[in-house]
Amino acid sequence: MIFIIPIILGAAALVTAGVGVSAGADGVSKLQKAEKIGKSAEQRYKKANKSLEKKFQATQKFAEEYGQLQINVKINTIGRFVKFVRRIDQRISQRIGQNSSPSHQRLRRV
Repeated sequence: MIFIIPIILGAAALVTAGVGVSAGADGVSKLQKAEKIGKSAEQRYKKANKSLEKKFQATQKFAEEYGQLQINVKINTIGRFVKFVRRIDQRISQRIGQNSSPSHQRLRRV
């Protein structure tokens, strides 16, 4: 009976070792799966970041073009307004020149 105790202890050690090997293999499998998920997530992140960068650059370009368009519109609008005021001034000057009354002569000097 004394010889049975070492056999029982040996069998228990073998079972424990088997459970440990099984758990280790499961752990390695889970670690590999986690690494695969991590690499996949990193690739998706890089792809999304690259897409975002392209969209940002396109938006930046459109914003610059829009800003330039606004400047051009303002310049053209102001230019047309100045031409309009000059035409009115010329017409007034012509009309004042056509009238020879003293009151119009005074307006002309002003």
